[in-house]
Amino acid sequence: MLYNKLKPVIILIIVIVAALSCGDSGTDSNNGNFSGITVTNEVGDIISIDTDDWGCSDTIYQPKSNIRPQDIVPTVFCFGPAYPNPSTGPVNISIEVPVVTSTRVWLTDGRDFTVELLNDTLEAGVYDIVWDGSGAGPGIYRAFIETDFWQCHGDISLQ
Repeated sequence: MLYNKLKPVIILIIVIVAALSCGDSGTDSNNGNFSGITVTNEVGDIISIDTDDWGCSDTIYQPKSNIRPQDIVPTVFCFGPAYPNPSTGPVNISIEVPVVTSTRVWLTDGRDFTVELLNDTLEAGVYDIVWDGSGAGPGIYRAFIETDFWQCHGDISLQ
């Protein structure tokens, strides 16, 4: 009962914190000018980070290899980072959703290539999206997540 009374306050706090969490000061994605990438290996370990890309509503996401994704109930929104990055093949993107929300994930090269990877209402949970790179040539692509409460982006290098 207390939870139902506090639920609107909790959602408002999530929205405020999330709005402050993902930005890119030097990027113009409308012209394909992306600032850099977070480099990851084939299992998602971060090798080097672009602090303007990917993230959670309060931290950078780091995969947890000893926890099964289906056992996690997220407490914050998280997006990526993509792995492996850079990539010559399929790219994995993880998202964490703490509440039921409409969620859209798409990629663009900032010019003429755009592909939608997800457009659905998701329950709270952890989701993995795989982009096989079909229809795209080598280059830097910007991935976006947009929910009812939060939005973020990250760059992917396809070689």
